[in-house]
Amino acid sequence: MRPPRPSRPTFSFASKFLAAFALVLCGNAAVAQNIGINTDGSAPVASAMLDIKATDRGLLIPRLTTTQRLGILTPAQGLVVYDITSNSFWYYNGTAWVEIG
Repeated sequence: MRPPRPSRPTFSFASKFLAAFALVLCGNAAVAQNIGINTDGSAPVASAMLDIKATDRGLLIPRLTTTQRLGILTPAQGLVVYDITSNSFWYYNGTAWVEIG
């Protein structure tokens, strides 16, 4: 007769999911220092957090009315929007909205 097998600990689905999620987060934190969006597969420029490259498309900035822009409660310094009421770009300098050009 064989001796009984030692019991193995059982892990719930939730604990397995959390462990896998933690591994994914750790892996992304170690690898994703900057992001490149392009169609040619090139690496992002090392000094850029976000590097967007295209020869046939542009970057679409968020479009708001003046009322919507002024309704942003705590805009971040450097926030840029396109105001469709004034048909111009605006950025927030930390204390006030400033029209660009």
